[in-house]
Amino acid sequence: MDKEINTQYTQDRELSWLRFNERVLEEAKDESVPLMERLKFAAIFASNLDEFFMIRVGSLHDLSLLKEKHIDVRTGKTPQEQLDDIFKALVPLYKQRDKVMAELESRCRTCNICRMEYAELDNKAKKQAALWFENEFHPILSPQIVDVHNPFPHLINKGLYIVMVLQRDERELLGILPVPSSLPPFLRLNERGVHFILTEDVLLEFTDQVFDQYMIMEQAVIHVTRNADVAPEDEAYEVDMDFRQLMRKIVKKTNPPCAGASGNPGANERTAEDNAQSAASSAAGAGLYDEVADSSGVSFYALEPFAERERGGAL
Repeated sequence: MDKEINTQYTQDRELSWLRFNERVLEEAKDESVPLMERLKFAAIFASNLDEFFMIRVGSLHDLSLLKEKHIDVRTGKTPQEQLDDIFKALVPLYKQRDKVMAELESRCRTCNICRMEYAELDNKAKKQAALWFENEFHPILSPQIVDVHNPFPHLINKGLYIVMVLQRDERELLGILPVPSSLPPFLRLNERGVHFILTEDVLLEFTDQVFDQYMIMEQAVIHVTRNADVAPEDEAYEVDMDFRQLMRKIVKKTNPPCAGASGNPGANERTAEDNAQSAASSAAGAGLYDEVADSSGVSFYALEPFAERERGGAL
């Protein structure tokens, strides 16, 4: 008989942490806080969530895979029930974050600090972006195709990727374009004030030049967060290991590393045609990735260095 757990004086540690991070976001909402500091708080909020998924959600995911039943002594819930509560709590939190970012971007624009979409650029700015892509981007890009002969590659923790559904000869394939970490997070445009465009937004506009032999049906930017709660028997696991090598090692284990990613969850095994349906379903191969939907188009990881430079007068 299971021992009854009294939760009258306890609370869920994970939900408590999310409430803490919500208070960080509230600092970004506070109009008494200087604008650049508010941007930094928004970036810290996003960074905190990454760590939360890497450690706490990763640990719960591992526990949920065990056959032995595990009950949390604070909440009386199973790991899967705790995960369900976390995902439910994240929905309003993400909506609140998007609202805060929309407000911050609006305030920045009144100060002539503008994050530009490519469609907003004039001809001069588009030419600058095109030259930047051709001279700085194109030489170091590493486009990849996922098909029968090319398995899904290893995705680096906290990396940005552009994923595409490609079509060629009436066949759909998955294309992946890593956003090089060696490049700056944004391009400063040669205009009055502070006008800039995110690196991934420039890449999105020129993917047809990278995959010039395919028709791009759909594309999106994803950000992957890998599980950092690695068991002792996984010490030999290398973060830059090829996905195919990793697959051979973990298929025999009952407690594989997992990760979080924007996208849709998928089954353990996928065909090339299934992979072409969505980037996240491919990433879900072998149970390595969990799904957290995030439709925001803002790269929060560009905010903190941007805020630091602006505050220091570098922009």
